[in-house]
Amino acid sequence: LEAVATEVAGELNRRLAGDVMQVRIHASHGYAVATLVRALGEQRVPVDIKYRESAEAVSALARGECELAGFHLPIGEFRSTCADIYRPWLDQRKHQLIRLTRRTQGLFLPKGNPKRIMG
Repeated sequence: LEAVATEVAGELNRRLAGDVMQVRIHASHGYAVATLVRALGEQRVPVDIKYRESAEAVSALARGECELAGFHLPIGEFRSTCADIYRPWLDQRKHQLIRLTRRTQGLFLPKGNPKRIMG
């Protein structure tokens, strides 16, 4: 994660060379986004972060309100259905996907798991 964040920060720094522009990021809060923001700061890239729900972030990208939009997609059978939420705002000629991280999502249950929830 650190390596990807540093690579993205370096690429942004090269593209912004000479400019004192902020990189506007709209994304939900998480370790990957926090790591990216920290890496950008270490590369002296000014960041304006707005924490938003995934669909709001992607629609903001389409409207030109940010340069990076963070969003979540599950792995497996629901991936395509969830991707349909974002498709109206994404244009292959203007946007590029950068896979930042994978994560495990979990549930907290009462001690002893009285309902026997397994997945």
